[in-house]
Amino acid sequence: SAVDGALVGMSEDRRLQAVYDALDVASYKQAIKLCDAALKKGDGQTIMALKAMALLRTGKLSEGRELCLEARRGISAPIDDALVHALTLFYRAAGDLPSVLEVNDEAFKCEPNNVVAGTQLFYAAVRLFDYRRQQAIAMRLQRQFSAETHKRPGEARQFAMWTLTSMLLQARPGGSAGAELAPKLVQLATMMLQKAGGPRDVAELRLAIAIAEAHGEAARTLAQARALEPDEAVAAAAAAAATEVETEGARRVLALLREHAGLLGTLGPESSELEAANTARAGDAAGALAVRERVLLGGAEENWLAISRYLDAALPAPAFAGRAGGKAALGGCRSPEPPAPTAACDAQGVADAAAHARSVLEQVLAKQPHARAPLLGRIDVCARLLALASQESPAGTGESPGGADAALAELEEELLAYFKKYADRPCCFEDTRPYFALLVGRESAEALCARADAICAQTEAAGEKGGEIAAGEKGGKNAIDLQRRVTAAQWRAVLGLGGLLGRRARFAVVVKLGVEYGEALPLGDGLEKTELHPADGLLLACSSLICADECPLREIAGMFRPHRTAPAADATVAWTLAAKAAQSTLAAALVLEEGAARSKANFQMKLRLILLYAQLGAAEACRAHFVALGTRKLQLESLLYVVLPVLSSLGNFREAANLTQQTLLWYPEATRETSDTAVLPYKHCNYIQALDFERFRQHIDNSLWRVYCEITDAALSLSAAPADVPGALAKLDSLGLTERVRTAGGVRPFVLALVSNLDTAVFESLAPVRGEAELREAVVSSVCTRTAFSIALESCVGMRANCRAALVVAETEMLVGLGGGGGLGDSDGGGLGGGGGGGGKAGPLNT
Repeated sequence: SAVDGALVGMSEDRRLQAVYDALDVASYKQAIKLCDAALKKGDGQTIMALKAMALLRTGKLSEGRELCLEARRGISAPIDDALVHALTLFYRAAGDLPSVLEVNDEAFKCEPNNVVAGTQLFYAAVRLFDYRRQQAIAMRLQRQFSAETHKRPGEARQFAMWTLTSMLLQARPGGSAGAELAPKLVQLATMMLQKAGGPRDVAELRLAIAIAEAHGEAARTLAQARALEPDEAVAAAAAAAATEVETEGARRVLALLREHAGLLGTLGPESSELEAANTARAGDAAGALAVRERVLLGGAEENWLAISRYLDAALPAPAFAGRAGGKAALGGCRSPEPPAPTAACDAQGVADAAAHARSVLEQVLAKQPHARAPLLGRIDVCARLLALASQESPAGTGESPGGADAALAELEEELLAYFKKYADRPCCFEDTRPYFALLVGRESAEALCARADAICAQTEAAGEKGGEIAAGEKGGKNAIDLQRRVTAAQWRAVLGLGGLLGRRARFAVVVKLGVEYGEALPLGDGLEKTELHPADGLLLACSSLICADECPLREIAGMFRPHRTAPAADATVAWTLAAKAAQSTLAAALVLEEGAARSKANFQMKLRLILLYAQLGAAEACRAHFVALGTRKLQLESLLYVVLPVLSSLGNFREAANLTQQTLLWYPEATRETSDTAVLPYKHCNYIQALDFERFRQHIDNSLWRVYCEITDAALSLSAAPADVPGALAKLDSLGLTERVRTAGGVRPFVLALVSNLDTAVFESLAPVRGEAELREAVVSSVCTRTAFSIALESCVGMRANCRAALVVAETEMLVGLGGGGGLGDSDGGGLGGGGGGGGKAGPLNT
């Protein structure tokens, strides 16, 4: 009877719930017992799928798969949602996303009018990042549930947006569509959007803007592909066509903004930035500048990004082009690159532009009298004028008939005015640091710092409270004076003045800073463990001074390069210099150890300690400090370059292998997390966010550091188990380097196309000369060498003769770094292993 059937169903639901409860508390053996008991009572395939999950958790994957294959026979109309859900849980836990797609496909075929089943099928394709497949499914849903036949037309339109998003993801640079098909796919998406009536809300407008911008991106990608063809006329025509298409794409965006102005009311500055960016891209630089000026004068809040973008348009200078960065939120729009300054600037035009920019900044300052951004804008104008004037200077003189001296004097006065107002705040140094690159090596740098010291002395003597910090607070006045002295010391360090002093003079300054630090220690009493000591900046400046303000990244860059042995005649001199350098490095480390013990939350101090111990070759101390940082996930990838070369080059292979494997574990974990969350943009109709997920996935799949760690892991496994040659070769074979290099056109093009995520800014805050470019080139050269030798190792699999000898050679090359920067090919990147930077002697395989 119906009553009996209902009772049976209730009993089955209770047994299902009991199994779920056991799985939730990780009682897998109990879950298996409950499943076996339920199966004896005749329960269906859902229990079977849950038993498979319990078997998976106990390490019996193969048995679980067999049960799931049997349970899948129960997928029929009407769909048992519990069965599909249980099967999906199993396959996702097993990492078998293609099977999730198959299960949902089978379910949708049983009920093609079930919109929920169709939606879940689409989500399964999204988690696979199979954009061609998800486009096909979205179009299938769009036809099946058209607005004319579907009860909820909103869902039918959503399926159309899913189709457009899938097409856009295929056509993006590096997408699956390829250079030839991408322009056609973007054109088709544009036609489909027009047929759908255009965008109706902000989310759809973002998508429409992204499609309009994709025309130029696809054309530019096609032009780059055509540039490789031998016919120069074809390449030139493709480049000209790409420029025209990009301009037309900008006009499309502007037309969308005009047509749908009502949708932009809540976005304000973002829509204005989009208008300015595309106006500039369309070739109307004056119009773009007017838009940015309007935004700047119309804003009621402090906005440094708006000021820097305005100045990029008004006074483009070589040293500051693009320093605003950022990305407009609307449509993921690309801000145009600031126009490059001409070699011979129109002096009157530059002066007029600077005067107008200063007038605009004064208007902003009148509206925002307590804001820092307009004052920084005045500094920025002076810095741009100095950079432009210095273009005309004779090399190395720093003098110019074009007004470099006057611009330099104005810049120094603005910096001192900013120092006088904000030196009692930690932000003062970070705000002004980008401009010191123009002052390093100039004779006036010492005078500038002397005037800053004089300001500190005057304010302390006069008893002025300065800034907006209350002097009545406990220790408030001393803390204010201390921060001024810290800022002045940081200015000296970043200008490299310590490197100009002799050892005795530097020692005297170090002692002075140490005394000031000791006097300031009571100010740290009562601070929480997560708070920084107010005098930490003194010790950081002190350590930089001890090392003569040398760039700390240069030593790390040297560890990625080939090692050289000094000639016998110069050995004594080399060892003497090395010993003196080691004394300074050790002294700097001892200073920072004192500070790190008192300010446990100072991340920058600990990172600098890691670098110092790396320079000393103290692998264990370097590793211990790195582990104590607690770096995880993306941060681990961006900072591991500091410690891994040290451990490998000093033979600490076990710890190097542990850190390498710890890093490599993050990539599949990040892929799973990205896959799980990739459906959110489609669920919440935030279509443009799908591009962000795709960019992050591309970062994971094409990480330069991932390739470096994977090759290093294979080499380290050889050092740990020399007899396990097949295991190491299997690791290398799984990377597919040979095919990836062949597709890229050589080793160096392949490596340069990878995503480099090396965080270097944290190490160079006090460095007068940056070493980031040098470090990145050293890393690229090292990865080129390792990639080339790894491909050579893979080729040894087919020829057993001399295989072991080749492995020994390659292991030595990769771990000790004796191989030259070049690969298995021409130094310019041609052939299989195009050059890797050169500079070292060629390795045996290279020879």
